[in-house]
Amino acid sequence: MSVSQTTPTHTLISSGPIQPLNAAPEASGLQTQQVLEIALVTLRRHFKWLVPAAILAMTLGGLGIWWQSEPTFRATHWVEVSQHRVLAPGAAKRPTNLVSSETPIILSEIIIDPVLARPEVQALPSFNILSERERLIRENLTLKGGGTPGRLSIAFTDTDAESTSVVCNAVADEYME
Repeated sequence: MSVSQTTPTHTLISSGPIQPLNAAPEASGLQTQQVLEIALVTLRRHFKWLVPAAILAMTLGGLGIWWQSEPTFRATHWVEVSQHRVLAPGAAKRPTNLVSSETPIILSEIIIDPVLARPEVQALPSFNILSERERLIRENLTLKGGGTPGRLSIAFTDTDAESTSVVCNAVADEYME
């Protein structure tokens, strides 16, 4: 009876050049030089179809974004407290911060209802739905400071250029009256 012994064979598998012991291994496990070489070889092999395909993909992406986007327009009107006007005796002082004192007034029914009752506002394409008019004007009307405490910026944003200017001017006119 013969017994055969097998001796284990060890082979060293290496995926790249051996690094010195004091060299820090890269996080990805591959050398940067190898990655660049692989990318360049791939680019050379597939250059004839890869570049036109990338240009086509970028063009289609750009057209898709352009097709889906809708332009918005913004009209702004500044209202400023006159520092030269003489107030009547016993009248309240001039407001020191026009935004905080006048925003609740402009967004109230005192201003919004007369704006919505104007025929030029009712004829706008953005204001076709009667139940949505007030919500639309409140959501798209922005009141901010105009750089000084006595200046107020009234802005209206919409997808129709004519609507923005008509509504913004109507709000400013109703406020000034």
